[in-house]
Amino acid sequence: MPPIIMATECSEELRCALCLDSWQDPVELVPCGHIFCTKCVKGVYTCPICREPVTGSKRPNRVLVNLALAVPVKCSACGWTGTREGGSSHTCSAGTDVTAVPAASAAGPKYAVMEPTGQDPWRQFGLSREEYDQIMALFVFFDADDSGGLDRSEVGRLARWLNFARSEYDIDRMFREMDADRSGTLSLNEFLAWLSHNRPDPNALYGLSQSEYNTIMMQFRMYDKDQDGLLSMDEFARLALGVGDVGDVDAGRRLFRSIDANGSGVVDLHRFLTYRIRMRYS
Repeated sequence: MPPIIMATECSEELRCALCLDSWQDPVELVPCGHIFCTKCVKGVYTCPICREPVTGSKRPNRVLVNLALAVPVKCSACGWTGTREGGSSHTCSAGTDVTAVPAASAAGPKYAVMEPTGQDPWRQFGLSREEYDQIMALFVFFDADDSGGLDRSEVGRLARWLNFARSEYDIDRMFREMDADRSGTLSLNEFLAWLSHNRPDPNALYGLSQSEYNTIMMQFRMYDKDQDGLLSMDEFARLALGVGDVGDVDAGRRLFRSIDANGSGVVDLHRFLTYRIRMRYS
């Protein structure tokens, strides 16, 4: 499997809403104008963000393409750093195991923590290759200190981002279940082992198909600028305007106040999902 090369710094304008990384071989959908990695939207018939039918595609503005090529990146396998343009031809040095991930020790885990082997490690966790690659990329992305593992704070951000937890209590409980070796740091293998037994079912939770659930998740992530799993009033207002739920930003702010029932000043992904479902049937 090729190494995963992730952006280390990237403005939201240059980030693909599907893989959450900076654009790789970007393509602009016609007529809506949303831009994604070519591989991420291969074969799509509607835009993943606005759901407008896709009639074609074109190369984005040259300035945007050049900015995307200049984004700094890092290889998660060997630590190489460079630009997105250089990353397209990067290969790890001889002897580097590009599938290697932090190993967890066997100290009475709730779930068996497996060390991936062979050419298809994702199969051992019941995942598709695309799911496995995305989870690895997210794990590296939320590993803020490049330690190779996630501490409780980093797991909390990842859990909110994926809609796995909505409170500090939920995060604490989930972290205890995941941390098989009780080290206080979560390895990728521990996370994958937990995920293989706890994959959420969007139909059971929200009455949504996987495709509908993914679309709403992508809308949320596009406007969650600080990537904390929460939308501020202004972020929500811009999102509501962007998807056509309101006619202007002020109307979006009023809508936010009606949804933010507890006055917390933020809306989490669960509440946003509930709101989008209500809008669908209104």
